[in-house]
Amino acid sequence: MWLHIISDDKFTPGLIDMFEKAAPGHHVFCLLFPKAHTEPGKCVPINNEAEFTKILASRDDWNGIIFNPLPPVCWRWLKHIPAKMRVIWYGWGYEGYQTWPKLKEQFTYLDKTQEWVQRHDALRNRIKERWLDLKTYYTGYRYLRRVDEFVSLLHHNHMVYQKAGLLGKKTRYRFGAVGTMFNLENMAETPVPGKHILFGNSATATNNHIEAVDWLAGTDLGSRKVITPLSYGQDRYREMICGYAESRLGANFVPVVDYMSFGEYTELLSECGFMVINTLRPQGFGNILMMLMNGAKLITNDTPAYRTLIDWGVHAELMSETSVNTAFTPLTAEQIQQNRDAIQQHASQARVMEELHDMLRVNLISSS
Repeated sequence: MWLHIISDDKFTPGLIDMFEKAAPGHHVFCLLFPKAHTEPGKCVPINNEAEFTKILASRDDWNGIIFNPLPPVCWRWLKHIPAKMRVIWYGWGYEGYQTWPKLKEQFTYLDKTQEWVQRHDALRNRIKERWLDLKTYYTGYRYLRRVDEFVSLLHHNHMVYQKAGLLGKKTRYRFGAVGTMFNLENMAETPVPGKHILFGNSATATNNHIEAVDWLAGTDLGSRKVITPLSYGQDRYREMICGYAESRLGANFVPVVDYMSFGEYTELLSECGFMVINTLRPQGFGNILMMLMNGAKLITNDTPAYRTLIDWGVHAELMSETSVNTAFTPLTAEQIQQNRDAIQQHASQARVMEELHDMLRVNLISSS
């Protein structure tokens, strides 16, 4: 039996479905700090360390434990896990890039965005945040050596985490996704990319919108719309970006502030032949894959996501190296097909499920 500790999030129902399809009836799902995303009764609620140790001791036939994700609040919990149990961490990104001091400094904000964040974040909040960072560092991180396997779509995440000291040298990398991937068979065989630009993925400062707006203002946008998803995130930041982008980009700027159905959102994406992502850490990778499958050109930074895509053979461009005069020259038909082939080879739903079957099967055999 597999014990799962899962955050209550929009991805949670898909995660549960993915694991049940891979090994039906072999899971106990525990919802970490339950909210309202998951149907009641499917998961056991867990709100603290004591509840975790109770469920851990409730049976002796655990094959392993899967954290999806593994936030800092749970790092101390690892010390309670018996040595015979496999410990698997599905990385969501924020647990390391937003929390770990060495990564937080390098992979969060560019200069102008950093200045805005500091101006609008109360001093007491920054002190509290710093205290929590130090507390996590001294009391929790040493237990991360207990992690046997780290799962991510991006193998460069594993490399970055190991280099920063978040993962031990013996922690194995496994390919995997947070929920089943989109169905590639339903994508158009010959995509016809639109002329517009998808810009960022949310109203969060890690998108570094300010610097990207400045960059976009120096390019030849013509009649292209700069479609900017801002439906979830921080209200104050959303208001600031809307005002700033409207002043620099004028009528080209099209904010998306209302929630959309998946069908409406994918239709919106199909209008865009370009994607500008100015994050320093991996973010919105599912959107990136969908856009690449739709034939869009990705313009981004030198992040673990970018490096992974280049390793796969994907054509993508760095903002720092892209000419403002030719930035929005579409990909060729050959480049589009090469991108689609690379994604189908490396990130298809079939591969995600194959890797998951293998992970669960290996651990079932090793614990039998």
